[in-house]
Amino acid sequence: MRKVLILIAILLLTSCGKEQVFVCDRGELAGEQCIVNETKDVVKTCQPGYEYNEEKDLCVNTLTIDAKPKFICNKGYYAGDSKCISEQVYGQVYAKNCTSKNIDEDDELSKTEVREDGCYEMICEKEAEDGTCAKFKEKKIDFTVSWSCPDGTKKLKEDGECHKVSYQGKKYSCELGTLDGKKCIIEQTDKPTVKCDDGYTLNEEKNICEKTVYEKAYLE
Repeated sequence: MRKVLILIAILLLTSCGKEQVFVCDRGELAGEQCIVNETKDVVKTCQPGYEYNEEKDLCVNTLTIDAKPKFICNKGYYAGDSKCISEQVYGQVYAKNCTSKNIDEDDELSKTEVREDGCYEMICEKEAEDGTCAKFKEKKIDFTVSWSCPDGTKKLKEDGECHKVSYQGKKYSCELGTLDGKKCIIEQTDKPTVKCDDGYTLNEEKNICEKTVYEKAYLE
């Protein structure tokens, strides 16, 4: 018993002269209370059908509808029934030909030859032993003239001219949204609804939810 009294006396002596103060584990001390300001991120919600896009900070609803075909013809084309059409007219090409009506198709030795001074018909009169022509009978003849359409064009009976027709398929367009193939992508946006959990108040300036908590301070 004597030892216990001595221990109490020692404790009382060591505590004498030391002033006790109130302290807080968190928050700020106000009298005998600790004022704690708790914060939470705001809760952002969207109306039905919309999803929150964090990057844009908006509620987004994406619609996909079929695009409408529309004739958008490039310069030089006009709209036909189902295609864009370009029609160009070309003149016929003049050509001189060195041919002879006196040479049969089966005659492999006779021929015609173009020289500086004109066209010559060369009829084989004597065949050599090796199957070539040993002697030709030459005669200067007139060139035959022909007219033809350039490559890639066709002659039309209506006007006799050479025509080149090109086509382009119809294009698609969107009255609203962005064209993606044959679809229109329409993005509707709306501002999200901002709210806080129960017990918290929205700080609009900081865009955060706040709550003030009072806790009892303790002596130290």
